[in-house]
Amino acid sequence: MSETGNLPPQDLRRVALWNNKMFGFSENSNILRFTEDWYYELWPVFNQIPIGNSDPIRAIIPRGSNLVIFKDAQTYEFWGSSKFNYNYKLISSMHGTNRPETVQAIDENRIVFVDRDNKVWLYDGSFTEISLPINIEGNYFRSAIMGRYYLLWAVNVWGRQGYNPNLLRSADGNLPMPLGGGD
Repeated sequence: MSETGNLPPQDLRRVALWNNKMFGFSENSNILRFTEDWYYELWPVFNQIPIGNSDPIRAIIPRGSNLVIFKDAQTYEFWGSSKFNYNYKLISSMHGTNRPETVQAIDENRIVFVDRDNKVWLYDGSFTEISLPINIEGNYFRSAIMGRYYLLWAVNVWGRQGYNPNLLRSADGNLPMPLGGGD
């Protein structure tokens, strides 16, 4: 970090644009960092808020007017319009993720993710299980929303030889996993 504390943290891992600011966190940290309004390159040292207990933040994603914060076993909603009125609350002590690559926004109000027990969940203000535990093998995970379907795949990396994508199925055999709604 610079002497003035305005440079982005060197160990910043994941970021999200929300409420005219860039928010982010460092690996193995429970501290949510944020920039000044519209100045995404300025990360003042005092623009930080510890979220919940010392468990690290794994993923952040906007949902409506709030920011959803995932930890391994907990989920929080964060809201406010400035550093002077930011607040957060624990919305679940049973749902979280240790696989940040699986967290995807379906639309402005719905989020899908894989929890620490390998179940796929939909969060839209409440939590709905949309698959039985899935068999996850691989070093890295990628996910995407395609129409009404949540696609999740594991990638086994073999040095510089490339990768072997394996599309994952829900335990009941659905491939890709349907999110519901529509035809």
